[in-house]
Amino acid sequence: MKLSIDKNLKELRVRQGKRQEDLAVHLGVSAQTVSKWERGENLPDLTLIPAIACYYDITVDDLLGVGEIRRKERVEHYHEESYRLLNAGKVAECISLWREARKEFPNDLHVLSNLSFALFFQPDDGKEKYEEVIALDERILRESTDQILRDNAIQRLCLSYNALGNQEKAREYAEKSAHIASSQEILLSGVLEGGEGEAFNKNLLLQFLSLIYIVLKNMDFAGGLAGHEFYTRLLDAFFDDGFMGDFGGNAALEHLWCARAYAERGMEEKGKFHIEKAVRCGRQFDSLGEEFSYQAELFRGLKNNPRVIRNAEASEVATQCEFLLHGLTGSESGAFDQWREEEWFQEAVRELRADRLS
Repeated sequence: MKLSIDKNLKELRVRQGKRQEDLAVHLGVSAQTVSKWERGENLPDLTLIPAIACYYDITVDDLLGVGEIRRKERVEHYHEESYRLLNAGKVAECISLWREARKEFPNDLHVLSNLSFALFFQPDDGKEKYEEVIALDERILRESTDQILRDNAIQRLCLSYNALGNQEKAREYAEKSAHIASSQEILLSGVLEGGEGEAFNKNLLLQFLSLIYIVLKNMDFAGGLAGHEFYTRLLDAFFDDGFMGDFGGNAALEHLWCARAYAERGMEEKGKFHIEKAVRCGRQFDSLGEEFSYQAELFRGLKNNPRVIRNAEASEVATQCEFLLHGLTGSESGAFDQWREEEWFQEAVRELRADRLS
């Protein structure tokens, strides 16, 4: 356990507007001695620790940095439990978890940020949800100097105000974000070297692929079928070995969209191609472990981030695929009725059902 008394001594003194001489007089030591403590050249005698803590009106644990270490360990425990709950689709339980964390650490901005994220993640689009998110994130912007916390808060504020129909405020926050060309990611892309730089840039390519999907969705996939097919071809180009990792979910849904479009046009061969691809991508996505490595040429050896929120109970891609392929006739899935007796279609349904029963 690494103590941080030197850093704490300086921060406490500056925060309370004290001078080194003030503490020195209180303890009966020289100002030079206090200066050496703050530079980490020496440590205060153990007999002086309680007097220093009393002078700054804090606990000995907080002076030594032990309280901060314990706080970080506790918050990390909340993080681990949070990812487990979200990956199981238990959003309500995750929100309750971070509400408990807030009671324990009411002024920890990382806790507030995670509560805001969990709230934003819940499917409810009610006004109260967005108002609470806005209150949390506006506090983070007022009090935090952590760039990541601030960037995440700005993103949620923009999306929340937009969801509430306040485009003026949404744009205000959007314009506070860094320009993409001067973002941390782009700058680090050219700075990091060796294995660290290679892994960073591979991850950055995956982030760009996610951004392309977001932009296409915001454009409502301009070009209709052509836009959706473009994204499926892009995925195939990026993942030339067929293994798409966390992108398999998007791939499955996009192939199903294309299949429905071709069903409406009565084009069986193209519909068959996309349904079979959707089934493969969905099954692959659902079988992913918590950790895996990519083998495609662009990403070979890159390990996934096990904390990515991926699978959710009762919403696996294979389940969605089965509903769309073999669900309620007369609904959206009725578009596939014309192929329901075809052997290739029935085989796709059998594969999905086998996965659900296994």
